[in-house]
Amino acid sequence: MSIARYHLGGPLWGAAVWKDDFFSPGARSNSYLDEYASVFNTVEGNTTFYRVPTPELSARWAAAVPDGFRFCLKLSRGITHDALLAPPRAEVQRFLDGIAPLAGRLGPLFVQLSARFGPERLPVLADFLDGLPADLPRAVEVRHPAFFDGGPAEQGLDALLVARGADRVVMDTRPLRSAPPPHDEPTRNALTRKPDLPVRPIGLGPHPFVRIVAHPVARANGPWLTAWADVVAGWIAEGRDPYVFLHSPGDADVPLLARVFHEMLGRRGAPVGELPPWPRARAAAQLSLI
Repeated sequence: MSIARYHLGGPLWGAAVWKDDFFSPGARSNSYLDEYASVFNTVEGNTTFYRVPTPELSARWAAAVPDGFRFCLKLSRGITHDALLAPPRAEVQRFLDGIAPLAGRLGPLFVQLSARFGPERLPVLADFLDGLPADLPRAVEVRHPAFFDGGPAEQGLDALLVARGADRVVMDTRPLRSAPPPHDEPTRNALTRKPDLPVRPIGLGPHPFVRIVAHPVARANGPWLTAWADVVAGWIAEGRDPYVFLHSPGDADVPLLARVFHEMLGRRGAPVGELPPWPRARAAAQLSLI
């Protein structure tokens, strides 16, 4: 049993809130990646936004996952947010050297740009993407409002990405923002951190890249997941390889929402395989045979 024809995962592989229902009993943090990768086939590498991994750490990550697993590592904030994609070349090379042991297990490099990165910097984005290794897929998330009004800036961005075979990251915070107050602390934190921008459900390149930020009540996400299942099924039918990441306030509902989404895709006839049981469920099944 495994996922096929697309990639599905969450923003991290080791949420502490998954200990009681996802990970096997007694699992330690050094086994979380292995257990996560026994179910899902991709993960957002948010940790690399804050700290560039050493080659040794990347090698350990590579050894913990099967061949079909893909890391979508977020480019470090020093490059994207501090230097606005114009850092010293050595800083970019340090990042590329750090992730080099993951060759063969890398999905699109996740280039998340801040709201300060506006249309006037599109030539900088073009130069930066052109300077990356040609065999490294990349996906770009923008947050400047001018890239969401359908005007020349957005058209220029999309044309730039298409010309370079890059994908445009789609972040959908509508489920999160549909939650009425009062909000609990995880929801308030998510509302503060996640941008409120229009949704562009388009696939520009070979690896459409979607981040869905869920409503804090798991069952309230049905309509949003249904709509995205239609879109992703269409991309799969076109021969694309989509990446879908489920987020939720506090991350507690990520595994559940991912399973619901996968089942929705299967009901649409998409040949997406089966999502394996959680490690905890597999452990319980093994114990029942003893």
